[in-house]
Amino acid sequence: MTPASAQDGTYPRPQLVRSSHLPLDRECGFAYDDSDQGLAERWHVRPEVFDRRITLPFAPESAASGIGDTGYHPIVWYRIPLTPEDLAAAGLHEQGDRLLLHLGAVDHAADVWVDGVHVGRHEGGQ
Repeated sequence: MTPASAQDGTYPRPQLVRSSHLPLDRECGFAYDDSDQGLAERWHVRPEVFDRRITLPFAPESAASGIGDTGYHPIVWYRIPLTPEDLAAAGLHEQGDRLLLHLGAVDHAADVWVDGVHVGRHEGGQ
């Protein structure tokens, strides 16, 4: 492991350096769910719903995200496909390896699915 003092500044939390990490800064699928239908309609297994593209790590309100919509949208969805190369870069090499996912700037609540399976929920400001 490289000490934090030797990092090039790209690691998001240099005081907590891990031996491997995978930034999710990339273009991915995006959808507004203003009518709160996503759960009932099982958007987590329906890639066709994500008809817009957003550039992470920018918020949809930011022009840099490619969305640039500053209106109120109570629920948004992101679809971030990961390749086998992504998983290897994140340190996942064998069946049963664990992945620690950090979501920054979630505004109150987030649910996460992996391959259509709900794996976690976070509520709160921090």
